[in-house]
Amino acid sequence: MIAIEDSGHTDMEHGLKAAALVRLKAAELCPGDVGGCFPHHGIRPYLRLFGMVGGPGRNEAFFMDALTAAARDKPDPRRILISGSADDSMYALARRAVPAGAITLLDRCGLPLYLCRRLADRNAEPIETIACDIFDYASQGNFHIVCSDAFFCQIPLSRHAALMDIWRRALSPDGQVITTTRIDPNSPDEGLARSPAQIAAFRDRVLENARPWRHAIDLSLDEIADLAERHASLIRLHNPRSREELTDLFESGGFRIDRLNLTEQSRSARAVSDQDRIAFYAEIVATRL
Repeated sequence: MIAIEDSGHTDMEHGLKAAALVRLKAAELCPGDVGGCFPHHGIRPYLRLFGMVGGPGRNEAFFMDALTAAARDKPDPRRILISGSADDSMYALARRAVPAGAITLLDRCGLPLYLCRRLADRNAEPIETIACDIFDYASQGNFHIVCSDAFFCQIPLSRHAALMDIWRRALSPDGQVITTTRIDPNSPDEGLARSPAQIAAFRDRVLENARPWRHAIDLSLDEIADLAERHASLIRLHNPRSREELTDLFESGGFRIDRLNLTEQSRSARAVSDQDRIAFYAEIVATRL
């Protein structure tokens, strides 16, 4: 998240100014507008402030433990590939866990690449950023660790096996994937889209959270509502449907699962229906065979 120093504002007002800069940068860097990723990245910093989107912080204890363990007693630098990131939060977490790591961020959108470079520059840390679709990436065994948060849900179920093959080829022998994903037994083959009622509920919830801060937000409430509706309309989630499906995916892809925990977490701040208030998240560590 972009930081702005202004001691005369509350933390929320400070965050809203930072969110405005991220949105403007997203308008510049995101490929496409309607139908592209701007409706996701443009509103995400506001949703994050309102507690309406998750991120690696949701599973912070797992990531810190797994990444630290993967680097413990190993020669530096550990080469780490972050496979997709909505912002700079996965980079910040990986850097805390493995301070001497050689970190590469791969994403097809320029916004998270920019945010991570900015954070790394501010902290005088090295980072490599690559603007590329994961399915066009051709790394051959360069990395010790591939990590991501909720990346599976961005990839159609029919391409999950292909993703495993790319991750495996990116890893050196005995390299590890450290990742999380939501488990949704109701996920259809074509991915889960929100219904018109759910889209309206999401829009109303964003407006409810934004209204007390309408004088501090750089957008009008109508603009916030429009962006929230576009975000909810375009999003389609491709979550694995069971622990068994996830296990088979990794084992068929040439990995040994070392750790697979299922955690039940409340989604009340982001939920759009009573059925959506609890979700199961898988925390996975798998070693390339």
